[in-house]
Amino acid sequence: MGELKTLIFLGCTKSGSSKDAIEAAKQLGFYNILFTNRKSFLERRGAFPHVDKMILVNLDNRDAILAKLDKLQSNGADIRAIVSFMDSYVSLAANLGEQLGLPTQSGEAIDLVQNKIAFRESLQDTQYSVPFQIIHDDSEDTALDLNLPVVVKSPRSTGSKDVLLATSHGDFRKHVEYLQTKYPDHEILVEEYIIGQQYLAEVLVHDGIPHVVAIVEQSITLDERFIVTGYCVLPTLPSGLMDQVQEMVNTVRELIGMQVGAFHVEFKVSQRGCKIIEVNPRISGAAMNRMISYAFGINLVKETIRSLFGEKPDLMRQKENFVYTQYVTAKQCGVLTKATGKVQAMRVPFVQEVFIIQRKNAILSTPFSMGHRYAYVIAAADSAREAKTAAMQAAARIHFHIRLAKYDGSRKMGKR
Repeated sequence: MGELKTLIFLGCTKSGSSKDAIEAAKQLGFYNILFTNRKSFLERRGAFPHVDKMILVNLDNRDAILAKLDKLQSNGADIRAIVSFMDSYVSLAANLGEQLGLPTQSGEAIDLVQNKIAFRESLQDTQYSVPFQIIHDDSEDTALDLNLPVVVKSPRSTGSKDVLLATSHGDFRKHVEYLQTKYPDHEILVEEYIIGQQYLAEVLVHDGIPHVVAIVEQSITLDERFIVTGYCVLPTLPSGLMDQVQEMVNTVRELIGMQVGAFHVEFKVSQRGCKIIEVNPRISGAAMNRMISYAFGINLVKETIRSLFGEKPDLMRQKENFVYTQYVTAKQCGVLTKATGKVQAMRVPFVQEVFIIQRKNAILSTPFSMGHRYAYVIAAADSAREAKTAAMQAAARIHFHIRLAKYDGSRKMGKR
């Protein structure tokens, strides 16, 4: 191991961009070591063929991670970088890399973006800002200062878990009370709900220059939470809109000061132009890397790693397809006994990939976070209509066979 250039990964999911990154690193010739806090991953070692060594460690304990790194280096490991493609650990990876003098993404930029209130305040003098207010943790004044409807969120939220729509003052008070109970020592962010189509811009920054790699139209299912169930990668946009997106991305990069690394911007196109909903300092998770690959032939996680080491990323499109990804959620809560329809779904024309995320005996829930999406279908075609139709037809063939749970404990706190 001492003669091999080693990449340390903090955290990984069973599928998606973080796992794709490990495969990409192997293609680039790295010896991959995965630090994970999931014991089940060690028990299912064969599911991670591109991980050369897997180490169980508490990823919330910085000292424990440093001790593991020190031991590896003492044993001759040539650690070239510490990376993460997960929201929970991308900041930690950057900060550890800076501490050890390794190539890394811009740590301060990551920290600013992940502090949703600080980032929202930094945006407020730009044309991309939305009206907002902050309810402080020590304040008894919870009056709404914005026009309804509004979005009430915890600055700690990820995956839509604590992002709630309020269409009435009653909703607003209920959501604030819920978040104050769940996070008693934290502020609450309230934003005006913007009417308009929602998009996602995937961006890679190299040498301080932001490159818009893909624009993705999002389809939102709104019940108790905002759940993205459909993504359409668009090869082209009207020139005027593309210019606005590029200007918006340039503004974000300047505000956060990122010199190298990936980020994505969720935004809406309203009558007042592009309005930023959220920015995250990484490529989107789930199947985003694969969508971009099917659309343009670009492996974004691979180019992100290359950029980290000073190599100019190859972002030239090899092809241009419309790609639509449809996610499948459960209609009821319970224990998964089996999932059927994958073979039939793959037979639908234009379908490129069908993936069942959960295994037998997993506990499924009706969706109240992005983590409650249990399968996806990716289709690629010459038009958005063909790709979407194929993905939705294929997704309709996937069925989760569920043994009903005695009660729905997962919904107790979050129900509106």
